[in-house]
Amino acid sequence: MLIVVILCCLLVTLLQDYSLVALPAPALACLAGAYVAGSYLLARLSAYRGLRRLMRVGAGGRSNLLARLMPIYLLAGLAGLMLLGLGEVLEGWPHLDRVALAARVLALLPGVAAMLAYWLAIYPLERAVRLRMQADTIISGGRALPAWTRRQFLDFQLRQNLLLVLVPVLLLMLIEELLADLLGPSHEMLVNYLMLAAMLGVLVAAPVLIVRIWRTRSLPEGPLRSRLTLLCRAMGLTYRDIRLWQTDGVVVNAGVMGVLRPVRYVLLSDALLENMEPRGVEAVFAHEAGHIIHHHIFYTVLLTVGLLGLAGWAGGVLEAHLHLPPQIDQWLPVGVAGLAWIWLFGLVSRRFEWQADAHAASLEYDQSGLLLSGGGRVRGRLTPQSVESYTATLLEVARLNGIGLDQGNFRHGSIRTRVNRLWQLLGSDPSLAQLEGRMRRLRLLIWLVFLAALAAMLREEIQAFLAWVSKFVA
Repeated sequence: MLIVVILCCLLVTLLQDYSLVALPAPALACLAGAYVAGSYLLARLSAYRGLRRLMRVGAGGRSNLLARLMPIYLLAGLAGLMLLGLGEVLEGWPHLDRVALAARVLALLPGVAAMLAYWLAIYPLERAVRLRMQADTIISGGRALPAWTRRQFLDFQLRQNLLLVLVPVLLLMLIEELLADLLGPSHEMLVNYLMLAAMLGVLVAAPVLIVRIWRTRSLPEGPLRSRLTLLCRAMGLTYRDIRLWQTDGVVVNAGVMGVLRPVRYVLLSDALLENMEPRGVEAVFAHEAGHIIHHHIFYTVLLTVGLLGLAGWAGGVLEAHLHLPPQIDQWLPVGVAGLAWIWLFGLVSRRFEWQADAHAASLEYDQSGLLLSGGGRVRGRLTPQSVESYTATLLEVARLNGIGLDQGNFRHGSIRTRVNRLWQLLGSDPSLAQLEGRMRRLRLLIWLVFLAALAAMLREEIQAFLAWVSKFVA
């Protein structure tokens, strides 16, 4: 749902001043209500079909066609409202322009309300799936995770999927609006450069916001914190704090957020600490630390900025050569870049996930359970024992979270694919040298995209500089 929230913000931004027709406000209000009601009804139908599937022995309940179509409905419905004049009507409301971001926030409200309606309607299925998992675990003699109450479920979705995106995005929108009002249309290029700097600043500082949006607190001193501190030292990973992520005991996960040490946080969920042995917690954490050590966040940001820069350049080309309507000049390149980003983001993220898996599976321990390290970095290679230990942890985390082995994931791929990938690496590349070579080529490709975008954005300055050089030489 994170991608859906991001795309909703993008739709509102692109279509704020563009519409095919301009319906009156009462008609738009009725359509917005029908859009939200449709989200609730489709989710109820999806929950009903999921519950019926769940009643069959061995059948999962979450995955069905309606559930997969819900993101399309949410995006198409909001886009339809904008194309029917929602943005123009809000822009024309008296005194609304005096309040920063008021029009954009109100335009986003139908999409937010539709998501809330979806989560409210799908909750019975979510609870039933959790209760089925509890029963299966208890029968097998394991420890079962609790099920969320309705309030806990909605609170988690709001924090995890909605506020996580809306807070930084609305902050960027506010900065853009203030800069545009302050500098005016005659300094559009300067506004673009300042917005690029603001985007990078918000992305770097985002972890400070996230640890407050999510319910986190500093992990108390104890044996586990001491072990994780030693693990970070062995991997050369610095951070601001190790924090306990409170999910009401439901989510088994960990994370490392932040490009720079002053804003880098290590997150460990409460359910992870309650249900995994220290070695398993270390394995999950080492996977997340691998993303930081191999600079995956940095390269994701670099790819995003590069694609946005190329979109801006493409918009200039369209405006200069094709003489298309201004609205198409503005949103067509950004829309294409957005689709390219979604595809590339999934493709690159899955490869980053494989590298993080390999990093965590290559950690070496001595017979007493201490991590072997040297030169400030963990030294290790894949062994049958290390791969078996890590994949066992991966399968246990999937079981606790109710994730099927073949359940696809846009960013991570399926659990079975990740496990098979590790065993394939063990047979062909236990030292991980070939994997590092492939990842080096991927990083080079991302750099090329970014540099091409930078050259496109600075093409006028580069042309002026080359003209000055040629004149000076002559």
